[in-house]
Amino acid sequence: MFEKDRLNLLTLLDTIVKIAKYSSGYKNSDDFYENQRDFDASMMNFIIIGEMVSRLSDKFIEENNQIDWFKIRGFRNIVAHDYFGIDAEADIPIPDYYQGQPFLGTQKAEPRTYVFGARDRMDLEYDMVRAVRDKRYKYFRNYQPELPYYQNIIYRLQMDMMNEMLQMHADGKLNAVQELWFRQSKPEEELYDTWEDPHELNNLAADPAYAEKLAELRAAHLDWQEKHGDLGFIDEKELRAQFWPEDSQPKTAEPVVTYDGEYVSITCETPGSHIVYKHLSTGAKRQRPYPIYVEPVPIHSDGTFHCRSERYGYLPSKWITTEITTSVQTKSVSDYQLAISNYPNPFNPQTTFTFTLPQSGQINLSIFNALGKKVKTLIDANYNRGKHQLKWDGTDDVGKQVSSGVYYYRLQTPRQVLTGKTILSK
Repeated sequence: MFEKDRLNLLTLLDTIVKIAKYSSGYKNSDDFYENQRDFDASMMNFIIIGEMVSRLSDKFIEENNQIDWFKIRGFRNIVAHDYFGIDAEADIPIPDYYQGQPFLGTQKAEPRTYVFGARDRMDLEYDMVRAVRDKRYKYFRNYQPELPYYQNIIYRLQMDMMNEMLQMHADGKLNAVQELWFRQSKPEEELYDTWEDPHELNNLAADPAYAEKLAELRAAHLDWQEKHGDLGFIDEKELRAQFWPEDSQPKTAEPVVTYDGEYVSITCETPGSHIVYKHLSTGAKRQRPYPIYVEPVPIHSDGTFHCRSERYGYLPSKWITTEITTSVQTKSVSDYQLAISNYPNPFNPQTTFTFTLPQSGQINLSIFNALGKKVKTLIDANYNRGKHQLKWDGTDDVGKQVSSGVYYYRLQTPRQVLTGKTILSK
């Protein structure tokens, strides 16, 4: 009955072993973070763990409740927030100019009908190609068919494999399929059945049997161009003049750093910019790579704070260095402690949450089931600093009584997040 679930669980456990493999052999976390290859591999495996858990059936998870599924599933969201700069569970409005769409979390979108691709400049070479892919077929529109498939791209010429292939081409040692890459021109349109022809060798564009599919994907391509615009038709010099008035590359404004004795906040007046930063504690010799600033940064020790503003297409700002001294603080550590607990636990029929806020502001207290799905929002409002209490009667957002089992609560403030576990026992 659960054979598919068991296979997913085996994949999950195998992935955990892979993460251990990638992270083993490092004396400390900084060494691990600075080895980009192993770090990237581990992050992608964390996402796989979250995906495997999300595929397990509710019944399978319920019958294997000795496993803390919520924490395992949380790997995916930790990676999404810390590594990709997004919160997979956040209900943040998505700007209408975004062409991308969420593939995780509460705003996960329905699968697309088509995926679009584009090719223009490659180092110093040019070739305007557009592509449309549905679940099975891939369509190419070659706007410069007079150009060859292969071009001498400087970056690629640094690779031994590429130079070996070029030598074999010159010596006539490539087979017929390998030689296809060195054709000196392209058809205006290409169509491939990726299920039957995954290497895209048999162009179906001229086959009458596929005329309807060709017309469908061609129309999708033209609709995409009309909806979003296609800057590939504009000469690069003209495009640069539009982006850079008076042919002067704009510069990202310098970041503004403020420190309130507990957190560092950074702003930049250039729209669309992002900020990278690093806090180097006094006496420390190294720090992990520069993360992107997304929220106020807690400071626990004296040191220097380095940051820079960047925007694609703009020159970056200069590095701004700020000396941070925490010893001037007059507030005690206990004044700033965020805490939450509930009693009784386990409970039936209700439990009381007691929480302390270090400062006034917007907070959210929500309840999640073992699958990580939100079932109840207890608080989403401004609260004053200090100690507070709130009861939960075991109902969801529509007033329906939830079933017995393990539930997780999350208290979120503008600067911190705390989570915990409670059990409803009937």
